[in-house]
Amino acid sequence: MNGGEVTKRRPNVFGKAANAVDGFFAKHFYRIGLFVGTRPCTSIGLTMLFILVCMGGFSQLKAESRGDKLWIPQGTVAQDDQASFNSYFPPLSRMEMVMLEAKSGSMVDKKALIAAMKLFKELEVLKRATTRLPLFASLSQAMDILALSIRFS
Repeated sequence: MNGGEVTKRRPNVFGKAANAVDGFFAKHFYRIGLFVGTRPCTSIGLTMLFILVCMGGFSQLKAESRGDKLWIPQGTVAQDDQASFNSYFPPLSRMEMVMLEAKSGSMVDKKALIAAMKLFKELEVLKRATTRLPLFASLSQAMDILALSIRFS
């Protein structure tokens, strides 16, 4: 520097690119900010409209909970192998769930637990009596028994 003279450096390629990106964003964000600042109701309305359009896909959403559909890719050799395996070795155990609810009081009361244990024993007897039927048929029969005979008080 010579006596107060300022030398101006020419920007290199990266400086030019950085200035171009900075100018692009500054110009566009200024326009967006000006629009939002001068027309707040319009910008809120357009935002809500955009959100509703994006939410339109939720109506097409289907949740899959079957393990074979979730973990075995569809239309592959693995799916064919699984079907072949199941034809030779059918699943021996099935898991069924029954959710019990006490009509009054708590489910952990002695009376409710005794009634639940009675239901469990009736299900065991029913399962043994209908070994040739699938478990879900005996469970539906058990639910009929539950509706007719066991009342939680």
